[in-house]
Amino acid sequence: MTKKERRIIDALMSLGGEASSAAIHRRMVEQSRWGDTFLGAILTALPYPELIKMELKGILYSHLGDATAERGWRKSKIYRIAGAI
Repeated sequence: MTKKERRIIDALMSLGGEASSAAIHRRMVEQSRWGDTFLGAILTALPYPELIKMELKGILYSHLGDATAERGWRKSKIYRIAGAI
């Protein structure tokens, strides 16, 4: 497992094991330290490609969440750790 995948899992666990990609990204930024060399990568690269790769590897599972007015009535993709299904 790569360092970024480990950080995604840590962020997802701190969010209760299930969250949208935007919430995962926010938590990764919150958990990072300014002295961390990984912070620049977090701020410039959203975790979407890694989330897709982790889903293909069977580490994560995703489903569509409810549509909300704040998202323009679009559904969000919710990720969950595969062992927590």
